[in-house]
Amino acid sequence: VSGAYVSAYDKSNVSLISYLPTEAMTTEQYWAKCEESYAAEFENYALVESGSATMGGMAVPYYVYTATIGGESYKFLQAIAGNGGMFYNLTYTALADNYDLHIEEVMKIIEEFTFR
Repeated sequence: VSGAYVSAYDKSNVSLISYLPTEAMTTEQYWAKCEESYAAEFENYALVESGSATMGGMAVPYYVYTATIGGESYKFLQAIAGNGGMFYNLTYTALADNYDLHIEEVMKIIEEFTFR
């Protein structure tokens, strides 16, 4: 399972996607490419926070952003880990009004994540 949501009434979810870049880049460069894409694709995209978390035993950056999709306001947290030449995106997606309901659990998921 690469993602799941809370319930039929609360579609807040966490997903994990891996990405193997075709060229060498830093995590910051990778985020810049992501952000450029989000700004072009999402209505009202705005970066609202960035910070650091521990994921897989290493410090990784995370980014919190908002966007309007299908007329609904969403809030996202994306933690990005680089490991073994791959990037791993752990993304929490929620309606903006539901974001705070699950953020503690999401931060625990990030903290408990391990690489094999």
